[in-house]
Amino acid sequence: MYFPLYLLSSNLLLNLNSYLDDLKISKDEKNVRFKDVTVYYFPREQGFTSVPHEGGSTLGMSYGHTDSDTYSLADHAKIRKRSYHAALGDSAMEDEQFETDEINKLEDEDWYYSTKRLKSEHRLTPAQRRLLLRQSSLVNVDRSEADDCKDIRDSRRKSGCNCKHMCDPNTCACSLAGIECFVEDDSFPCRCSKPICKNPHGHYEYNPDKVQEHFTRTMEKLKN
Repeated sequence: MYFPLYLLSSNLLLNLNSYLDDLKISKDEKNVRFKDVTVYYFPREQGFTSVPHEGGSTLGMSYGHTDSDTYSLADHAKIRKRSYHAALGDSAMEDEQFETDEINKLEDEDWYYSTKRLKSEHRLTPAQRRLLLRQSSLVNVDRSEADDCKDIRDSRRKSGCNCKHMCDPNTCACSLAGIECFVEDDSFPCRCSKPICKNPHGHYEYNPDKVQEHFTRTMEKLKN
């Protein structure tokens, strides 16, 4: 059923006009705006989801958070800025005093230190990770995780096929695994060459020029 526009009440017309104005504004504004930042705190647990450079005892967190805090964008930006300069060793920024007790509280949490970009020489050792887990009330650290991580690291070192020049589909490791042969550098990880590779799943050679071309096109699209 349709009603003539003149039968609409004045209040309804005002609401309709307001809605149309809001709709026009929403179409014109394409930027996303955030009001504040909510930080959730999770108890630390043994991870079982990552593979460290050495050893086991990976660091993880529980599935549910136990506490949360909400900060303004300005306060949270100060925290992130300070953590960035602290990671770079900027002592002047480390001495900066924040305006609120809430910021200092957040800075004391474990997550603050995890935002630092650790260099390879600053990686946590297995002993340090176990210590962090025990400090988080985890009494028994499952040491079998170290064996699992070692097996995964060893398997990652075994990549590519060992075929010399031509790949036989019946013996080529890549062919038997159902994947294409891949050559990134000279004879690595696969030792075969594309003209005589008989892998039915294909043969791919890394081309840095194509990668750079794809990167350039992608950046141009993002700028536009």
